[in-house]
Amino acid sequence: MKKLLLFAILLLAITASQAQEWEELDLGTDANFQDICYALNNESYVFVAGGEEIYKSTNGGDTWTSLSQSIAQTIWGITFPTTLIGYVCSNDGYILKTTDGGQNWSISLQLTSGGFDRIVFKDEDNGIASGSATYTTSDGGDNWTLTNSEGYWALDYAEGDTYFAASQIKIMKTTNNGQSWTMQKQDFNSLFGSVSFYDDTHGLAGDAGKVWISNNGGVSWDEYSSPGFGINRAAARMDFDTCFISGEDGLIYKSTDGGVNWELDADYSGNLLRDMDITPGNTVFAAGFQGIVLRKVYAEPEADPAISVDPTSLVFDSIPVADTTIEMLTVTNSGGKTLRIDSIVSDHSYFWTNQGPFNLGADESKTFEVFFSPAKSGFAEGFLTIYNNTKFTGAKKVHMSGYGLETVGMDETISQQADFLIYPNPASAMVTISFDESIEEIGQLVIRDISGKKCMEMDIKPFDTKDIRLNVSTLKPGLYFVSVQNGKNELTTKLLISK
Repeated sequence: MKKLLLFAILLLAITASQAQEWEELDLGTDANFQDICYALNNESYVFVAGGEEIYKSTNGGDTWTSLSQSIAQTIWGITFPTTLIGYVCSNDGYILKTTDGGQNWSISLQLTSGGFDRIVFKDEDNGIASGSATYTTSDGGDNWTLTNSEGYWALDYAEGDTYFAASQIKIMKTTNNGQSWTMQKQDFNSLFGSVSFYDDTHGLAGDAGKVWISNNGGVSWDEYSSPGFGINRAAARMDFDTCFISGEDGLIYKSTDGGVNWELDADYSGNLLRDMDITPGNTVFAAGFQGIVLRKVYAEPEADPAISVDPTSLVFDSIPVADTTIEMLTVTNSGGKTLRIDSIVSDHSYFWTNQGPFNLGADESKTFEVFFSPAKSGFAEGFLTIYNNTKFTGAKKVHMSGYGLETVGMDETISQQADFLIYPNPASAMVTISFDESIEEIGQLVIRDISGKKCMEMDIKPFDTKDIRLNVSTLKPGLYFVSVQNGKNELTTKLLISK
């Protein structure tokens, strides 16, 4: 029995290992493939095109059939929003459309001059084609509109209405389906030949000997280089961490840390690779000249990130008004992809935290302090909301509750704190100091930080009202002690500054 179990484990290990290797698929052609894609509604349907030839697989690349067309001679781009509806574009000025899975093709657009390098559709109706200029359609290719006299070599759909494009010295972005474009980067020393975003935030661009990574929607880019990088015409970003790059040298590099470090993943020297694509199930395809089509199958995609918290609600100890108590909260990413915690916000001023943004890797946790400091007596409750900037999971809410105690009748130290009250507390600008009785003698108010350093000082003159206003906006965030000396008495309470 143990031998059988050991054999089964070994078999699974071998299978998993094989699933991580690149394999060259046999299409039986020497066509110079320029582009490869999968059908958006069924990733088992894979299409590749180049020159006059188009090939189709209905089983994830295991077998292929040739699709005939006799119109375009230099096909460079292919896209299939469904298994039946697809488009190709050519460098000789054609956009062709099929509605029967590639068996028949008709002219969707024909230019009198110029041509196309890439075409991408996000659904059956909306698509962009670019080359010598950029055209868009919103009615399934029935009509095309010239939206940019400038064209691009590389084109990729991100999400929503956002696409990215790259060519030579520029990386461009549109957030309205190609109606207008903004330049995200211009580098006169670059030769951008590919661009790939796995959502509208995280992407990479291939350059000659370099790779550029953006994690903020193309606003800024980090440059990474390697002695092994060639002219990178094929790029694909799988998720936050995993990226692939290749090109005219036939070497495929992989990064598992968001593009910071790269290692050689496959060597197909002598083959010019022109495009890469990744299915939702994490199968990577690459295609290039002399009919080469490569596939790397990942056995199982990583689980999407998910926020879990412990405890699920925070119940604070009952404490005197203006005192502070702490509870610890642990946030865990229970998924397999990196999760970005963008902010943590309380909807009640009595509850707060100093914790700022942070990242959580797969199954990673972070524990931090949450404070309760009641400004008035009685029951208080609110929610702590944990926001993140990924598309995978929504904000997480944690219920909080606590009770502020009256200080009358407590020991001398605490009763001294009951003679005046500061609110709001925590505060950021103006506070009100409310006394139990009117001030009848000249006194002094002193604010010290937790090290005992004097931060503010002011005289208190006799007055009829019990309240005075004080501007504390110059104080840095943190815990302070506010003391009032009046005659022989010194009364002290705490003040929290939170901005």
